[in-house]
Amino acid sequence: EFIRGRRARYVTPIRLYIFISFLFFLLLSFSSGRTVERAEVEADRTATGGFSITFYGINSNELRGLQEHQIDSLIQSRNISLTKMNRYVVHQMARTLRGSGKEFVHLIIKNFSYMVFVLMPFFGYLVLLFHRKQHHRYIGTLVFSLHFHSFAFLALGLSLLLGKIPTLWFIFLAAPIVLAIYLYLGLRSVYGQSRISTLLKTIIIGGLHVVSVALLFLVTVFASVVAF
Repeated sequence: EFIRGRRARYVTPIRLYIFISFLFFLLLSFSSGRTVERAEVEADRTATGGFSITFYGINSNELRGLQEHQIDSLIQSRNISLTKMNRYVVHQMARTLRGSGKEFVHLIIKNFSYMVFVLMPFFGYLVLLFHRKQHHRYIGTLVFSLHFHSFAFLALGLSLLLGKIPTLWFIFLAAPIVLAIYLYLGLRSVYGQSRISTLLKTIIIGGLHVVSVALLFLVTVFASVVAF
């Protein structure tokens, strides 16, 4: 409808995305905070870390109680170059371990919500790349990306809520299937290609999107460790 110019009756794509993503990350932050609190309580009972990070084979739990010079010795013992960056990251891991796990998880969620703004234009470019012969403009595929991610956050948010019901634990497994079906139906509806062509493009675009999300999450965790 946006591409056809019928926009007056609808919420603008960016406003829709901001509203739904805000609710999703708020719900995710609350849910993860409760999970980390339970993990930290359990950690106090077992005297082990409630969460851990690994960098170059060094697990953050190994840094528990170590002094500055002991951390440097551990880095060298693992045959890791004692560069300023490596030393900084490992020492930040130790600092993260001494800090609050809840605060760290909230920082990751906050940073990831920012990183998604990088992800959406990339997803829009992927859609454009596989439909360039139809002479679509990038603004159209970017709007498609906004709507897809709005639906994704809405579906994942509902999964978080329904997943708290013991008998509906399997809802988390259904979410990726629902998103894949939605992507297929969206591409089929907007670009009108054959079922086989749309299915193949759904698999390729969806697969590349999953890889990009995973890489972006790893970058987010690394950036959060550095900034914590």
